[in-house]
Amino acid sequence: MSRGKKKRIWQRAGKFNQHHLRPSSRGGQTISSNLIRMDINRHDAWHLLFNNLTLTEIIEILTRLKNIKKKQAKTIKL
Repeated sequence: MSRGKKKRIWQRAGKFNQHHLRPSSRGGQTISSNLIRMDINRHDAWHLLFNNLTLTEIIEILTRLKNIKKKQAKTIKL
């Protein structure tokens, strides 16, 4: 999909809301440094995938998975 087409799809979604980087249920404040404007569909998908994890927690999990994958690649030679 071309970059222009992706941009048009994003613009068509058109409905946005604010996503808390640190969830308000976990003490996150409703201040600009803790909010990101996000398309409603992407916001729903975010919570489906990551529930109420913080961005830092998600990065830590993905980093651990990457390290596990590296270790497996070293021990399993095809």
